[in-house]
Amino acid sequence: MKVNPDTGGSTARWRLTYRCWRISRVRTQLAISCLLGILLTLPALSDTREMDVSAGVVGGAGYLAGSSAKPPVLILHGFLQTRNFAAVSRMTEGLGELDYTVLTPTLSLGITRRRQSESCEALHLHELDDDVAELALWVEWLHRESGQAIVIIAHSAAAHTVTRFINDHPEAPVGRLIFISPSYLKGHPLGPEPPQRGAIAVYALGFCPHYATTPKAFRSYVDWSPEKMLDTLERWRERVSVIIGTGDERLSPHWIQALRDKAIDISNVEGANHFFASSHEFDLLEKVEHHLKVQSR
Repeated sequence: MKVNPDTGGSTARWRLTYRCWRISRVRTQLAISCLLGILLTLPALSDTREMDVSAGVVGGAGYLAGSSAKPPVLILHGFLQTRNFAAVSRMTEGLGELDYTVLTPTLSLGITRRRQSESCEALHLHELDDDVAELALWVEWLHRESGQAIVIIAHSAAAHTVTRFINDHPEAPVGRLIFISPSYLKGHPLGPEPPQRGAIAVYALGFCPHYATTPKAFRSYVDWSPEKMLDTLERWRERVSVIIGTGDERLSPHWIQALRDKAIDISNVEGANHFFASSHEFDLLEKVEHHLKVQSR
């Protein structure tokens, strides 16, 4: 495991903004003074952890060390994204401000030290099994590092990966699951599928209208169906929390109702979209903090 310093000037500004947001709930004048101080903040320092996640592929994760009195948190990004995706990075910074230990891996998708989101049009040879295997490595690393059961926070289609992970690894040292805007991956071929092993075809998959991959890789994702996700979540029901924005237009009412039918704990953030943009990110952080405190009891 390698450790690299990684400075991020936005982190300190985000932390101060969150403090100001909390103050604004009490006194507006103090909030104005607080916001003026944002211009004077200095960059914060975080670390990057690296490990061999498969043959010849090095994976990376952001790491913030926090209080041992609080449960360690692993935050997983959505499909084809990275740990630098806005919804993930804002949550990371917010929990760091609250003194939680946070690990944010970027799934390699077969690319060493991947730092950029993958486009739908790129050639995709990764499979869901690969993603789950990498997640298992990072979960085990954080468990060894902290000596505690961890909390996994999954945004969007990360719920697809995480539910498969807990299904395949029921003994994993995971104390709680928090799903933010949880979604799944469905798709279909856009033409004939080649019979040759390893040949490339084009599909619609998730939010990608054109996704080039092998039939085997495509099936690895769509075979983990919404029904299988729901069955797994039902078994973990006592340790699962779901947070959804009432303005989320990406989640179908049918899917949300299916989650409710499994008696899964669901809370809403009024007006928030799928990514909890703008001031909704602070409301989201309060919801997440509440669920983390439940885990700490």
